[in-house]
Amino acid sequence: MRDAKLYDWSGVLVSIDGFREWLMRENRPLFLEFYDWDEERLVATPKKKPSPELVGLFEEATTKGFYPIRLFPNVEERLSKDKEEGYVRVLFTSVTRTILDQQLQELGIRSHLDEIVTVEDLNLTFGTALAKEDPLLFQYLNDHVRKEGLIPNVYVDDSLRRIEAVVQANLSLNAQGFEGFNRLYLFQPQGKPKEEKGYVTINDIMSVK
Repeated sequence: MRDAKLYDWSGVLVSIDGFREWLMRENRPLFLEFYDWDEERLVATPKKKPSPELVGLFEEATTKGFYPIRLFPNVEERLSKDKEEGYVRVLFTSVTRTILDQQLQELGIRSHLDEIVTVEDLNLTFGTALAKEDPLLFQYLNDHVRKEGLIPNVYVDDSLRRIEAVVQANLSLNAQGFEGFNRLYLFQPQGKPKEEKGYVTINDIMSVK
């Protein structure tokens, strides 16, 4: 068995700031409902919790590659260090493989990732239609990577709901006598690092250990 680190794509390895720019162009009223726009500094600041409509639009835009992306600082350094330390680097994403292949090629980062697992892969394998917010999907992910000979030592995501789903998946797996994900990280570039129950909040990808 080989040790692995699993990373979400959008919001962890690549920035999703382009979504706000895309939304402002495509649906300005919805943009202004949820974001304060500083015309002078060209900065959008969230002003209230996203609605199901906004979340759904974000998921569709992300999955289908509607907006431009860029790597977060230190991503290539982090992944290179993972390789030096002997980890298998796994990408887990809801983005379709067609769009993902285009993005990886554009960013020149494919060689920094050893394995790719998509939500679509798992749903096809297990005959389900689950989203990343469902703890059961992470149980399936845990099962999938272990059957590939990998130990999921680390999982990193930018969504609190998804990290909480992994925490719940771990509890369910442990209750059944199985091992889950060893270390969980919630990546929040503007947040403050802190220990949480079942996971750690970080603001620098280099903090992933």
